[in-house]
Amino acid sequence: MKTIKSTPFAMKKIIILIACIFTLIAFAALAYFVFVHKSVADYLKIAQVAMQKGEIQKAKDNYLKVIQRDKTNEAAYKALAEIAEKNNKPALAAAYWRVAAKLNPLSDELNEKYLAALLNAYQYPLIMDRLYHKNADDLTDFELYALTKASYYQKP
Repeated sequence: MKTIKSTPFAMKKIIILIACIFTLIAFAALAYFVFVHKSVADYLKIAQVAMQKGEIQKAKDNYLKVIQRDKTNEAAYKALAEIAEKNNKPALAAAYWRVAAKLNPLSDELNEKYLAALLNAYQYPLIMDRLYHKNADDLTDFELYALTKASYYQKP
């Protein structure tokens, strides 16, 4: 009978121990989010300040952290595309402009910048795939220019 009476006391100890462990975990998570964790807005702010100061690598790293946390952040893709253009990497810039244009397909500015990056990267087959089957009346002047240039340089 002694073991039966001591079982509820042992169960109370185990429950209290489990509750203390969960409390410690909750406090550790709270401390992490208060003191260590940075939000997407924090990374964007750091990247924008770094761009203004001319610290391109720091800005690039922070924009990449923004993309890791928020894959639909159009501003980060646009900034990374501009950085790639400044570093004379048109293929990388075209990749970033493509994602930004996919995120906002109604933006003529993003579509034109994507086409310009494709032209700079000599990616004529991609321009042809994108514009060849569209009606010529629906194309803007720049899209007509890109299509004409791509069809001229594209090997038959």
